Amino acid sequence: MAVLMFVAPVLPGQTEANRQFGKELVSTRQKEHVASRKRLGWTSEQVWHQVNPDGSVIIIPRLGMDDPEKTLKALAASTDPFDVYFKKKVLEQNGLDFNKPLSGPRPEKIFDLRSPPAGRVTHLASAFPILPGKTQKTREVAKTLSGPKRQEYQAASQAAGLVTEEWWINQTPKGDFVIAYWEAPNPVDAILHSVKHPTEVDRWLFQAMKETTGIDFSDLKNVPTKWPETIIDWKA
Repeated sequence: MAVLMFVAPVLPGQTEANRQFGKELVSTRQKEHVASRKRLGWTSEQVWHQVNPDGSVIIIPRLGMDDPEKTLKALAASTDPFDVYFKKKVLEQNGLDFNKPLSGPRPEKIFDLRSPPAGRVTHLASAFPILPGKTQKTREVAKTLSGPKRQEYQAASQAAGLVTEEWWINQTPKGDFVIAYWEAPNPVDAILHSVKHPTEVDRWLFQAMKETTGIDFSDLKNVPTKWPETIIDWKA
């Protein structure tokens, strides 16, 4: 299974409509939604709503597919009534035209850390703008965590309660983003544990994040108090 993870804007004036659309897909139109996903080759779909400090809103989809290129082409060509409705809403609310192949560089997964799960886990994703000129530095930070600091970081992550952590780079017309995805019994508690009880590798990472995103996570007041809201969570 392949995974595609990216960010997309919620266009001005469309925030509430976008939330309602998400609720519709998991309630009154759930049967059609699931049938569409299975027919097109999707294996999972998760979507988060994120309100940014400036008040703008983005969505963060994480899409599992057998073959992303084949699935997206099939969606673009589909005249199924539900697919037509879905594409219309996404174009109106997010400015994404799924009637055409997605343009621009594909999202790039740069970090993947997994530990044995201990019981049931939940999911969380959040996206952070990368400062201009710092995208390659972000890749280098991920490479260091995947290489020389991997064992140390994995031990710190497990102690905090994290089971899975991924980083993605998504290049968009509005600038580059790094998307973080976590799995844990309680992802927010795990993140707060690392902030409140940082290890040496946590401190190194906080400094690197400050340099690449401008956010100083070593200071608790900079940690979000309201995290992205899950609006869709489906798995075949």
